Amino acid sequence: MLPTTEAELTPEQIEQLEQARKLIPGLKAQIRKAKSAGIDMTAQEADLAALEAQLDKLYRVYVRKLPGVSGV
Repeated sequence: MLPTTEAELTPEQIEQLEQARKLIPGLKAQIRKAKSAGIDMTAQEADLAALEAQLDKLYRVYVRKLPGVSGV
């Protein structure tokens, strides 16, 4: 019999994930502000998009679980 391999986040990790997701709109606003000042923010936009995608995936898997869907 195989050991269980279910990975769960601690409540603290879930809170950190939720806090990180809440910061994204503010970061986007800061990038827009910098761009309006003529600063090249291409790299920062790409980094933020990658981070946002990663956070969304983690959130969908570990926090917002769909009812009736099992990870088995």
